[in-house]
Amino acid sequence: MRTEDVGELLQIRRIQMLRLREVQDLTAQMSQAASRRDETSVKMLLSMREEPVRQAAELEERLKGILGRMEGPDAARASEILHGGGEDVSGEEELLRLLSGRYRQLLEKIVEADRQLSLRIGDRRSFYRLFRDPDQAGRSIFARRP
Repeated sequence: MRTEDVGELLQIRRIQMLRLREVQDLTAQMSQAASRRDETSVKMLLSMREEPVRQAAELEERLKGILGRMEGPDAARASEILHGGGEDVSGEEELLRLLSGRYRQLLEKIVEADRQLSLRIGDRRSFYRLFRDPDQAGRSIFARRP
């Protein structure tokens, strides 16, 4: 695989990590605000979280674009490295593989934190509950109590 391609993939993955750390921080702040039942802060933080999520998604599309323009064996190798595989990797390729592993772990942590937050805030109307059982209907923790 060309050194320029590895460098470009590495640069994109680094920026993605920064964006995910922003999302993780905002998600943690949202969880704290939800614990305080501060609906205004939760909504504000949710809105703020949209931009780094959008940027991370755009960066993922850039990664796919780079893989798409690479030659067959190089594209397969790059994809394998991005997904934690690959044998006989160079120094930068190993760095890309490690960073991609951290990226996946961080993404999984964020998804789990978001799931827990959504279940707590949305109660039975949570995306995660509705995904499993669309007939569920419930109240948010922010709903006015009688």
